[in-house]
Amino acid sequence: MIGETSNIGLPETEGEIGYWIGVPYWGQGLIPEAVRELLRYGFEELNLTRIWCGYFDGNLKSKRVQEKCGFHYHHTSENVPCAVEGVLRTEHISCQTKEEWRNAIISDMKN
Repeated sequence: MIGETSNIGLPETEGEIGYWIGVPYWGQGLIPEAVRELLRYGFEELNLTRIWCGYFDGNLKSKRVQEKCGFHYHHTSENVPCAVEGVLRTEHISCQTKEEWRNAIISDMKN
């Protein structure tokens, strides 16, 4: 989602990535692959300056995806509504700038 359409109310130059995958597909590397492509598309095609992502407290697999894809912790939000009606959760928000993404790409090419 881009700008104000995001769940966290961003400027039009920023976007948010969200994902979910069914249990039978866990551990196949599908989400990191998709997130990397969304980062590329967001930064190269949409010219976004920053992309955000979050995970609910305790979801270590989602946290790990974000770490693998170069996101860094930004803040924690309490009492965030989730998909289950009436349930509030703690969400950890991370982000990545276009510059950080470019630097990681350059570093990977050198290795």
